[in-house]
Amino acid sequence: MDLKDFCGGEDFFNVDKIFNTTDPQLSKCFKHTVLDLTPCAYMLTFGTIYFLLYRKSYLSYINPSPFFKAKMVFTVALCLLALANLGRGIWEYTHSIRLGYVFLISPAVLAIGMAKAAFFLSFDRRKGIRSSILLTFFWLLYLVFWTIIFKSQVERLLDSKPLDDGELFRAITFFISYACVLSLFVMCFFVDDPPAFPPKEHYCQEPGALQHDQDFEHEIKDNLKPCPEPSSSFLSRLTFQWCSKNQQQERGSSSEDLFSTSTDEEVLIEQPKKKKKMPSLFKAFVKTFGPFYLVSTVLDLIGVLLTFVSPQLLRGMIAFTKSDAPAWQGYTLAVLLFLTAMLLSIVQQQDNHAVLTVGMRVRSGIIAAVYRKALTLSNAARKESTVGEIVNLMSVDAQRMLDVTTCINVFWSAPLQIILSMYFLWQTIGPSTLAGLGVMVLLVPINAFIASRVHKYQTEQMKHKDERIKVMNEILNGIKVLKMYAWELSFRDKVETIRGKELHVLKRGAYLNAAATFTYTCAPLLVSLTTFGVYTLSDPNNILDAEKAFVSISLFNILQFPLIVLPFSISFLVQATVSLKRLQKFFCYDELDPENVDRVSCSGPLISIKNGTFAWDKEKEPTLQEYDIDTNGSLFIQNDVL
Repeated sequence: MDLKDFCGGEDFFNVDKIFNTTDPQLSKCFKHTVLDLTPCAYMLTFGTIYFLLYRKSYLSYINPSPFFKAKMVFTVALCLLALANLGRGIWEYTHSIRLGYVFLISPAVLAIGMAKAAFFLSFDRRKGIRSSILLTFFWLLYLVFWTIIFKSQVERLLDSKPLDDGELFRAITFFISYACVLSLFVMCFFVDDPPAFPPKEHYCQEPGALQHDQDFEHEIKDNLKPCPEPSSSFLSRLTFQWCSKNQQQERGSSSEDLFSTSTDEEVLIEQPKKKKKMPSLFKAFVKTFGPFYLVSTVLDLIGVLLTFVSPQLLRGMIAFTKSDAPAWQGYTLAVLLFLTAMLLSIVQQQDNHAVLTVGMRVRSGIIAAVYRKALTLSNAARKESTVGEIVNLMSVDAQRMLDVTTCINVFWSAPLQIILSMYFLWQTIGPSTLAGLGVMVLLVPINAFIASRVHKYQTEQMKHKDERIKVMNEILNGIKVLKMYAWELSFRDKVETIRGKELHVLKRGAYLNAAATFTYTCAPLLVSLTTFGVYTLSDPNNILDAEKAFVSISLFNILQFPLIVLPFSISFLVQATVSLKRLQKFFCYDELDPENVDRVSCSGPLISIKNGTFAWDKEKEPTLQEYDIDTNGSLFIQNDVL
């Protein structure tokens, strides 16, 4: 069986009927395979990955709501309509009506895809997922592809040629299916009901703990206004529509730790210290935050690839103005250029949001870890680490780690953009691109020199800053002694001397930043000017027409971003390396042995008073013979109260 028999005797893809006509028409076989089955292939492929990722997760359980039932009804209806088309195809095949195998395979695969969509609707509800990324893209793909089929079906109905029974049946089922898909996509803008109860791990096993957690949950809901992002739909998060929500919403997974309770009691017991191994802070960062950063990496890769689509579409539009191609091709290129720009904007903003979210997590984690470490430092370690150094670690060094986290992807995306830009420039203006490449190579030593000096000044400036804060802390702690002995002026001169050294380093760093900014600003202009000059002067036949000029300028604009950002990223990396060493040194200080804390489970009363006497005045002395306060804070009187 060849492709023509599979399609029922018609061509699968006829170039003349598509590109060389003013009214392009796709074959039925192409529509029933590519347009019908591509979303099903997406569901069968990514659905398996989605299931493997979420099969062990358990956020909560969502009760079947009318909204969920409506989505399930539309999805089941799509499955039944596909089975109806399959039944019609089998009937036509058994009655020897000329029919391609595509009319049997396409509805069968379509029914399987819709059945899998219904499965994931129920799967998300049982996992507590209120808005599904998988199903949102599934319905979006069908809405886009079936819009093309919808146009063809409307034109076929308006045609004077009558429809046979098979065509009429498939047209009716398609319009109903298209309405269902459109309804399901609109429903993706909304979220399902909140979970019926908090996650399972939040419940305690002790009697009465369930009611206690519920009371605590209501108290948090009344007093806190959580971020609306976790409870927003996927499309709302994609367009950042959740930022405009002002009303209080249900708490998402970001507040799960608020429900954790503990009745353990910590008792400090001195025990011998144990020798520790030297840990790697960098490996800890990679292990903790690396998986979250993969999302940003994927988005950045998509953004880099989409960046180079616009110049190619621009090249096609300029070439279209010089040809006699049908008008619909020009409209198509214009629409694709708009959609590419819109999609690139969405991807870039989502990338920035993901990077900043990970960066804030890194910064918050460092601050919390430094604070916790400071509370457990041994007496010997406290002599080596002053309060000023700890403050710098929590403020300056934590911010440095945030800065480098937001630009890690630049170290691979910027060279990739430079390589692709130079490749397309070579295809446009030939070997003259090497002139611009030579200018960039000449800028590398300047950037390396600036980065090395910044590293030196950063280390020196942080040293002076720690020394200044240390002296200021000593002054504030001994201010009474300074006042009594009139030592204010001498200590002031000491602080000003240290501050003068720090300002001198900052001044030299400012000069370097000014030189770097001048270099970064002039680099794209120098590259463009050198490349165009060499191109026009190297050969009299080299003429800059509209296509070469506009496409080259577009590529040079793309080249401008990595040229500017990459040196700054190198500077951030150098500064973060210094901060990483400081943090690792601090975290390696000796601390109290964790085994010194003996955690004893408290099953009885937290406070017990026996034979206590309490008095408000001298005349009356009411006495409580014995009472206990239990773990919930309730007072139980065991004997008489006088």
